[in-house]
Amino acid sequence: MKRIAFLLLLSLCLSGCVSLKRNSLWKKGKVLRLEEKVSFPFTEKWGMIFLPVSVNGQSFNFLLDTGAPNVLDQGTLEALGIPAYTYGMVSDAYGKRDRLSFAITNRFTIGPLQHKKVGALIADFRSVPIFDCMEIDGLIGANMMRKSVWQFDFRQKMIHVAPSVDYFELDQAEQLPIRSKNTGTPVTNIRLGSTLLKNQTVDFGSGNGITILKDKITEPMVQDTVAISYGNAGTGLYGSRQDTVYYLRTDSLQIGLDFLSSAVLRVRKNTNGLLGLRFWRNYRVTIDWSAGILYLEPNGDKPQIVSRGFGFGTEMSGDTLRVSTLTTPSPASAAGLLLRDQIIKLGTRLVSDLDYCQVLHQLDTAEQVQVTILRKEGPKIIQLEKRDLYKQKAY
Repeated sequence: MKRIAFLLLLSLCLSGCVSLKRNSLWKKGKVLRLEEKVSFPFTEKWGMIFLPVSVNGQSFNFLLDTGAPNVLDQGTLEALGIPAYTYGMVSDAYGKRDRLSFAITNRFTIGPLQHKKVGALIADFRSVPIFDCMEIDGLIGANMMRKSVWQFDFRQKMIHVAPSVDYFELDQAEQLPIRSKNTGTPVTNIRLGSTLLKNQTVDFGSGNGITILKDKITEPMVQDTVAISYGNAGTGLYGSRQDTVYYLRTDSLQIGLDFLSSAVLRVRKNTNGLLGLRFWRNYRVTIDWSAGILYLEPNGDKPQIVSRGFGFGTEMSGDTLRVSTLTTPSPASAAGLLLRDQIIKLGTRLVSDLDYCQVLHQLDTAEQVQVTILRKEGPKIIQLEKRDLYKQKAY
């Protein structure tokens, strides 16, 4: 399976007039007693950043997402027993909309870092099966992070937070100008050939790499089409979205002053432009919201965007597991797997004996897998081994 990549970008699209009172929600809150740099480790699971947090004295598991504001799961809100208030219509990354509420958390603690009176939207993460498997109790969002300077060290899996950029040694770092949306989400401009792509989201809530709107691509910008994915293009807050995704190799991508050679772009028709974690983990990243600067320090000589996987994704309805995404070329497509194929066994275990979380965990962590599918002519066994899906050409 292609490495699991989720997009939790909550673009705030309120119906009707957006009141100043609602906008002020994302300016609420303050950092308590941050007088020097503090540090704490993070865990990478499912290709995302997870942190243990304390909210009003209770412990939870939150995902860090610069592409969204703070969000509490509905179950977290109920556990806290705090009131919720009507916010308005909110769309997810795929344009699906629903009416959400918000709440104010009195105390929000991450390791030694403490915040007070921070606003958060309320969402039912656990109603989306794939998010339920991730055990997301909420999101650490940009409206809270922008109160300080945050540094992400992906080599050491550490986060450092300080009251100002003076606490970091950044003399050799590349400086990338950013601006912030109302929610604190940072956006930046990148260049593809002679085309300036404005307001690309700095999105740590996406496990993808560099995602570009298809309309922005012209033939001279692209050397190779390395892969194409069909079916489910990703999962947002309100469910999945069908789309064809092209993975294109280019030498024309410029981020800041650097040209990235052989960069792989994820190109979609229905999308927002973003830079996800598969790109950012090539760097030590420092974000200074107040100055409008993002600092980049490469982790190695050449940034690389690698996608190791089997080349298929799944969805489950009841006890039926089906292929929901198929990438070509890939081990899955080469072995004859088809979109909507029903999978009845993983290894020697019947799918009916597994829950969806067990399925996702096995496909995400295994280097090899035996898949049994059900066809009209009977069961068919397929042996798959992970590889880098960007190494070949699609055509």
